[in-house]
Amino acid sequence: MDHFVATGRPVLVLSSDEAFRRAAVRAMRRCGMGVEGCRSEGDALRRVAGDRAPLLVLAGSPATLASLCSGLRQRSPQAGIVAVSHYDGPDQRIEVMRQGADLCLAGDLQVGELVAALQALARRVNGRGMPDAPLRPAPAVWRLLEKGWVLRAPEGASLVLTGAERAFMGELLGAPDARLDRRAYLAARAGETTRRLDMLVCRLRRKAARQGMDLPLRTVSGWGYAFAGAL
Repeated sequence: MDHFVATGRPVLVLSSDEAFRRAAVRAMRRCGMGVEGCRSEGDALRRVAGDRAPLLVLAGSPATLASLCSGLRQRSPQAGIVAVSHYDGPDQRIEVMRQGADLCLAGDLQVGELVAALQALARRVNGRGMPDAPLRPAPAVWRLLEKGWVLRAPEGASLVLTGAERAFMGELLGAPDARLDRRAYLAARAGETTRRLDMLVCRLRRKAARQGMDLPLRTVSGWGYAFAGAL
């Protein structure tokens, strides 16, 4: 099965955050890994092939991760667990590891770091000393970095965002298929108007153009916005 490519175990991404789950699965598959997304602990365990313990990527708040790790470790003692969160300090990471995580990684990590961590964990839990087959390089994609304050283009150029731009781009890139309904976006933000939002988008395009960035932000007439770049 292709679930065992590069790690020797099924790789499962468990997160209630659909945007994170879909983005992580998509990015790791592009790196050559077999991976599936799961919505719940029970969903993850049902997808384990036979008696082969999984490699699990868990994402959520530190408190949620501590609870998940405790339950998963009891039910699958041989699983490899990577816990991804925005930790406030070492005490939170220590608690999550005490509850069963093998590794704790910051929430703003890059996919390459997550893939390398999974391979290292697989070598340890599989008892193998041989390196895994080289992965394909991660493709050039658009990314939000620095907790959403910086938009990075595939060629490496960066655009520092204002608070309003950060909120808009975070919603757009996290939406299914990177398509954002204008009415739904405005309804969730008191005081925001169509005119102000359209002006924000216009300024963002000009700002990107001044830095030589071809921002693939499209306006969908009568509906909203779409991001046409690779994510």
